[in-house]
Amino acid sequence: MQIDSHQHFWQYNATDYDWMGDEHAVIRKDFLPEDLAPLLAHSSIAGCVAVQARQSLPETDFLRIAKPEEIKVCDPACGTAGFLIAASEHLVEHYSETIYKDAAARRRFNDHTFHGYDFDPTMLRIGSMNMLLHGVENPDIRYKDSLAESEEDDAERYSLILANPPFAGSLDYESTAKDLQQIVKTKKTELLFLALFLRLLQTGGRAAVIVPDGVLFGSSKAHKELRRILVEDQKLDAIISMPSGVFKPYAGVSTAILLFTRTDSGGTDDVWFYRMEADGYSLDDKRSSIDDNDIPAD
Repeated sequence: MQIDSHQHFWQYNATDYDWMGDEHAVIRKDFLPEDLAPLLAHSSIAGCVAVQARQSLPETDFLRIAKPEEIKVCDPACGTAGFLIAASEHLVEHYSETIYKDAAARRRFNDHTFHGYDFDPTMLRIGSMNMLLHGVENPDIRYKDSLAESEEDDAERYSLILANPPFAGSLDYESTAKDLQQIVKTKKTELLFLALFLRLLQTGGRAAVIVPDGVLFGSSKAHKELRRILVEDQKLDAIISMPSGVFKPYAGVSTAILLFTRTDSGGTDDVWFYRMEADGYSLDDKRSSIDDNDIPAD
């Protein structure tokens, strides 16, 4: 386990938003190694991201759920619903008395808490079955092309977004929902999904999402504008950099987890940065089990 440049928060560069370079580091003398454990507590990527969102960042309580009976969780690219399952398991483990207190609460948990979109019918069937097998009887898992269809009905609807969206490729402007283009003018799917997350979140809602490193360091106008939005207009809480082999053999791209809160009024001060160098498996195509693991067990 290693904190880049000897344990520090990375402070954003207010001029160009490149989030690069140790000249922007703010050393935290009071930051204790054991504070890392609540953030990284599962060996699976889905579990890891869900834990980022559900447990507290140092001094910020990223998601201490005040009203679990009102939470609405969404994954706009849900696939087999791994993130939604991780969120449901957390709610059952920590808030079971609230979510199961009576028939109405149980119905709300099963019918109205979890929402997932995908445009692959096979993934929709698997995701729905997966949720059912994990105790969520009637989740809102539905067909939707998240980047192409307008979000008017779902805008500002969700309090938590967990996602690992597809980020290879680009779309024609004509194929992209106009409300997303109003947030950031781009064809890049990874940027469009971030715009989508901001559109879907309630004010005060939080997101923990996986993005390629290009989102952090890309030099295009759209990349810089989206970083400006996250830092100036919203509250960027943390960046967790993952090694490039965590998605092998399917992809070797370097990725990171972004944690942010929709505020519409800024609030970013220091950005907590964590560099994960091992996840308990080799970083080649075989992904064999190894001893090195920066993701502590619960």
